[in-house]
Amino acid sequence: MSGNFSYGHSNMFWDLLFRTIEDGHELPEEQRYVYLISPWIRDIELSSSHIGSEDLRDMLDDYSGSLSKLSDVLIAMKKVFGFKINILTLDSADTVLPKSERSWLDLESRMINQLVGADVSNPMVPVWKKIGVHAKMYVFPSGALSGSVNLTNAGLFLNGENLSYVDRDENGDLHNQTLINAEALISGSQSYHSETNRTYVFNIPSDNEGSDRELRNLEPINSNFPDPKQDIDAYVIPPEIALGRLQNTGGQFLNDQEADQMNRWIRWYESEMRTIVKFYFSEYANRMKNWVEGENADFKDEISTMWHHKIIVKSHGDSLHDSAVKVISKGKYRSGDFPEGIMDDLKNLSPDEALIYGSVINDLWTCIYGSKQKPFKDYAGTDLTDKSLYFFTTQVLGLGKHTNQTNLEKFWHKLEDEFWAIKWVRDKYSHANPTIARDRAIECQTALIRWNKRVFKPFSRYMNS
Repeated sequence: MSGNFSYGHSNMFWDLLFRTIEDGHELPEEQRYVYLISPWIRDIELSSSHIGSEDLRDMLDDYSGSLSKLSDVLIAMKKVFGFKINILTLDSADTVLPKSERSWLDLESRMINQLVGADVSNPMVPVWKKIGVHAKMYVFPSGALSGSVNLTNAGLFLNGENLSYVDRDENGDLHNQTLINAEALISGSQSYHSETNRTYVFNIPSDNEGSDRELRNLEPINSNFPDPKQDIDAYVIPPEIALGRLQNTGGQFLNDQEADQMNRWIRWYESEMRTIVKFYFSEYANRMKNWVEGENADFKDEISTMWHHKIIVKSHGDSLHDSAVKVISKGKYRSGDFPEGIMDDLKNLSPDEALIYGSVINDLWTCIYGSKQKPFKDYAGTDLTDKSLYFFTTQVLGLGKHTNQTNLEKFWHKLEDEFWAIKWVRDKYSHANPTIARDRAIECQTALIRWNKRVFKPFSRYMNS
């Protein structure tokens, strides 16, 4: 039965997969396909389904291989029935880091290595990646799922996310359109193990709005990340230069290879910032006293999806939402420039859409730190530390729960110079031929390492705990 669901996602996914296996011998060759598209993927345990491995083995003509995880099932479907299986995931900026820095990177790479096999040039099951993948779509011959559910344990087993199901027999046209959309997303993507296209251009131009304060010089520090030339297995996709290994020797300006690596690091930072801001407000906006107490009490139930209308990020009064609308309008975008179901109304953006497609880096910093004139207050005077920032910093980033106001502010003050050092270099990449002074690049590298240590790594640890 077609419809929208906010629970039971795991059962729906497994049921469609098992129905596909049951129909394996009956399906014509052109209908033996599976498309799995998700920014984040995990090798889900078969034990999470209602079918045991021996029952599944019978359905797979007494298949003799391992059957304990999703990857095992997909491999068996290809070997036994010749299914065409394609998997697309996000070309994550996090791959600039070694796997030891992000536990999910290691989990993702294990699943993908299992699917692809030993020869990445001739994969057993092809896995693709693409920058900016936002869609979640799971297309099978008999039906398709799409919505906000990632192919992860959290996505499949936690209620609250939305999933739409279309049955092919009930609505063949919509099912076929979903299949076409999936094929279109795969088109133009790259093999997961290939190097990311170096001609990456930032989707969102910099606003070139700098800081009024004098930037202090940041003393270089080392990340101790493995050298990819000596330990290639430490990375999902080994970078040419590891973060922390850019040297303060050589020419006055970065060479092309160094500038390319700096581009990747900046892109990773911006991606992490958007993820942080999204989680911070979706989880803790209901703690903001100015927004949810007194005359605003009735707004509390809506704040997790409407916060981007409340946070004022510009001195002239624009909210994050309104600032994003102007950025998108300036780019002359139309709804047809985005995947179907995304950005249908360019004047009424969801928090995701505002962050991904329209938030400039200054706005992201203002969401956390406040305005340049009054730290910890947005441009409407909302006290960000009372209590959203307090709970986020103590519960998620690990600052002690007995932290006082002074220590909370000190924690973020220490990151202010680092932010502006990164922002300065980020602005340079808005130009067609950026020329980055080496001393600026070294300061930016130092700032990125500190942000990773103090914010991004603790956040990742919390999300995977």
